[in-house]
Amino acid sequence: MSCTIQDRKSRFQAFWEKANGDRPLFGFQLPERNLYGERLGLQTDIDLDRLCGEAIAAYDETALIEQDSLWAAEPPSAVPWVETSVDSGCDSYERVVRGLSAAALGRFPIGQAELHGPTKVLNALFGENDLRDRLKNDQKTIIDLISKIEKVQITLLKKTFGYSACKGGHVLGGLHLWAPGSCVLLRDEDASLFSRTNYERFFLPSIIRSAACADFAVFSLGSDCLHILDLILEIESIQCIDFRLEIGAPPLVDLLPLLRRIQESGRCLSIHGPTDKEDIDSILSELSYGGLYLRLAKGTAVEARFWANYILTNSRA
Repeated sequence: MSCTIQDRKSRFQAFWEKANGDRPLFGFQLPERNLYGERLGLQTDIDLDRLCGEAIAAYDETALIEQDSLWAAEPPSAVPWVETSVDSGCDSYERVVRGLSAAALGRFPIGQAELHGPTKVLNALFGENDLRDRLKNDQKTIIDLISKIEKVQITLLKKTFGYSACKGGHVLGGLHLWAPGSCVLLRDEDASLFSRTNYERFFLPSIIRSAACADFAVFSLGSDCLHILDLILEIESIQCIDFRLEIGAPPLVDLLPLLRRIQESGRCLSIHGPTDKEDIDSILSELSYGGLYLRLAKGTAVEARFWANYILTNSRA
């Protein structure tokens, strides 16, 4: 397996085209090395020198792992960036991406921060019960806030675009996936709080507009948000579904029919999270490799190297 950037770019080009291959593409998510493993609330006073040092160390560690992913430094996910910027602007975010880019010295690009969707932001601002009441009794305020959140997200994404360029494309933050154009990772973790009807009425239009702001859009969802999957699959500008494997989710073997349905919809499929041998064996034996990407959470670089060899050895020819 060649790990040159040009070879990785070619493999990801084939991924977006859903070309059949002899294995899925894969990469590894190691534990965060930076200072901000816990949420900082609305604090954005970040020690940029230390953050850059941790980013360089993380890059050096991933460079020793055989994988398809193209590593990108990202603003710390511990900061709820959209929430902090709804009223205060986006200067702190831009300072961080600019500082990370300067520290990279061209060795790696900068990916987008973890940007929460409108349901997550509104739930953080109001709490579940108050949000439900406002959605029932003060719909105009909620719609206006959704629009404001959307504008902040797009502003932050466009600030990232200036630093995520890599080999004629961009690298997607969160997944470390290269795309032959600008790219955005959308997620709406608290969609589970709303019925399909209310989500379609109040939130889906914002998702559609956000997806249209980039050449390649990925929507990330977990097993608690499957009631909106059909709505997401109707959005033509979303080319890939990132399925998150999370604590409390059904076993992956039980999710295979759903994952096949995503592939049969003509979308690329990313599977993202912690996996064991049974999970990986099920993926390798039951899913199409065309347009399939695995972003596997592993504890150490040694563990990642073991599973890289396992995938390369056990993928069906």
